[in-house]
Amino acid sequence: GLGDVYKRQQQLAQLSLISLNASLEINPEDPYAIAYKALVEEKVFGRSEVAEKNIEKFKALFNPPFELVELLKLEGLLN
Repeated sequence: GLGDVYKRQQQLAQLSLISLNASLEINPEDPYAIAYKALVEEKVFGRSEVAEKNIEKFKALFNPPFELVELLKLEGLLN
């Protein structure tokens, strides 16, 4: 049922966070990893304070990719 779909979504999101964190260990300034981590934390887990930290990191980047800026604006994480 729907509960299973939701549970599976959470599991996949957890896995993606593990990958994103691994990427950030290698390159702490990877704009894609930072942006997607902010999105997953906010939209899937509702952890706004963690998302916010990543948004701050993203804003500090020099010249982040345009499409990521647009995506984060679209999702309401950047203004």
